[in-house]
Amino acid sequence: MSGKKERLQYKDYFRHNAKIIRWCTLEHCKFRAEERNRAIRFIYIRGMGINPQRYSKAKKNCVRKMQTKSIKGTIASVIYLNDDNAFSILSVETKQGKIKAKGVFPDLKSIGKEKAKELECELVGSWKKDLRWGYEFVFSNGRILNSDGLFFFLTKIVKGIGEKLARELINHYGEQQLTYILDNEPDTLTEFKGIKEKKLAKILESWNKYRQLKQLSEFFTRYGVNATGNLILRIYNTFKDRTDFDLMLELSRNPYILTEVRGIGFKTADKIALQMGVAEDSPERVSALLDYILASESSDNGHTFLTYNQIYEKASEYIYKEDDNKGIEDIKPIIDTVIRSNEEKYYYDTKKVAFKGHRVKEDYIETEMRKRLSRRFFAVLSEQEAEEFIRKQEQRLGFRFSDEQKKAIKTITTTGTNTFILCGYAGTGKSTISKVILDFYSQFIPKEKITCCAFTGMASKRIREVTGYKSSTIHSLLKYKGDSFEYNQNNPLPYDVILLDEASMVNLDIFYHLLRAVKRDAVFIMVGDDAQLPPIGAGNVFNDLLHKDWIPKVKLTKIYRQSSDSVITYFASYIRQGRVPQGYIGRYRDWYFKEMEIKNYFQLKKTLSNKELAELRESYLYPFSLAV
Repeated sequence: MSGKKERLQYKDYFRHNAKIIRWCTLEHCKFRAEERNRAIRFIYIRGMGINPQRYSKAKKNCVRKMQTKSIKGTIASVIYLNDDNAFSILSVETKQGKIKAKGVFPDLKSIGKEKAKELECELVGSWKKDLRWGYEFVFSNGRILNSDGLFFFLTKIVKGIGEKLARELINHYGEQQLTYILDNEPDTLTEFKGIKEKKLAKILESWNKYRQLKQLSEFFTRYGVNATGNLILRIYNTFKDRTDFDLMLELSRNPYILTEVRGIGFKTADKIALQMGVAEDSPERVSALLDYILASESSDNGHTFLTYNQIYEKASEYIYKEDDNKGIEDIKPIIDTVIRSNEEKYYYDTKKVAFKGHRVKEDYIETEMRKRLSRRFFAVLSEQEAEEFIRKQEQRLGFRFSDEQKKAIKTITTTGTNTFILCGYAGTGKSTISKVILDFYSQFIPKEKITCCAFTGMASKRIREVTGYKSSTIHSLLKYKGDSFEYNQNNPLPYDVILLDEASMVNLDIFYHLLRAVKRDAVFIMVGDDAQLPPIGAGNVFNDLLHKDWIPKVKLTKIYRQSSDSVITYFASYIRQGRVPQGYIGRYRDWYFKEMEIKNYFQLKKTLSNKELAELRESYLYPFSLAV
């Protein structure tokens, strides 16, 4: 076959399959995904000889069309509906057939599963393939169509009002007058036959929620913000219980109140505010920006305070544009005024500014630690008794303790301190000494009165395995209830000895709540590694306490190799100090060193092909694949 005839044949094939491609990329046609992919693949690959750009573009268009979609249809049934977050699984009848869709649908929470049947809806999302259920339409936003009328509200949203009573109300008052009554004079509806106080209360509760959800949706649409149904529901739930609080009125006055909602940050609220005409250096905007700066520095870098100059610099960069001819000197008086007019929110002195909550927690931790040091554990050994205890432990374990390890044990056993810090790098024997310390206390306290805890489940599991004492995560120990802890200052933990492992991972907030729940006469031991990365969130409590002269502590520095073929912690201590460990060129169970320099590389470039050079570089990038 000649090249011309062959190209014509491919063109005919393209024209024939164009129908398949167009049909397969319609919003409802997930069933033809296989045919679509085959058609695109054949046309794209075989058609390269005709017009590569044309087929490449066709392929990209087809893929793009299968992404975000808006589907309209009728709800055949609600398979599942979560009453808390409005997550739903629907069977929807569309023009192309019945499909399954899932996502957050706030309207359904008000309407209910049964009343939702046969309602028209619009879903915005994309097709996803579930390994178990196959193709499903996963939507990020869903809404009921033609739901603005009062008849829809009374029959679908309010429970206990049928179509007959709804029509009588609308015919009697008219939609405009009935809307006015619901907003301003709802008690007059009790005069209408069939509506008593109990039913009126249900109507008003549903009306307030329905109206505010609609107003919120319109509010975000007006200012070009793509707010999902789940987000709108969270906004409503955040403010719904506030008395004498008109959400839409407060939003129009200060849109930055949206930052109180989980999932909405300063940037989203700021976008709305600027479109509403809020001045770039208005007190409301500066106050919200100050919160954003302090919060982001706290969560991202752990800082619990910033200096004035740091705040001025960050704020001026965000507020003023390059062509505004304004800067730090212009923003200073506004920030100073905002800080001094919000003393209940901010702590400040002549040098720094912080959230007052952070300052209160840090002050509490230091004050509480000092008070704890005034207490003493009732069992104290003499120097000779401590030496005998250490000797027995060495016999049991089969090795001798270092001087640092002995010092840690003696500090606990001879001083009676009920607050102690044990610090050391990985491989220094912290876990072993922790077990020895807990074994000392178990001679005087029932084992069930001793517990360990850690920030993560993995760390908790490991300290339990090493020491043999029960352990849990901090949240489990304190019995976290979503927004509070069961154990606190008024309901302390029922333990006489508490060991906190991996204490360097615990941020200010968690440490504060844990310390509040520890009885003041209980023993509290903190074990950690100050060379680890700081905790996620505000503060670095362990490192701060480690530098307090008045807290009893011992730092272990000598690294012990776990076995002859395990060297990673041993070598890490040398590298941390900027030293090269001896024996690093070798193969161990947890260490492999390979020289990464390709000898005579520039000479090889002249003789090897690009493919050969790529293979050579790859062999150096993945050394472990070569190690046996």
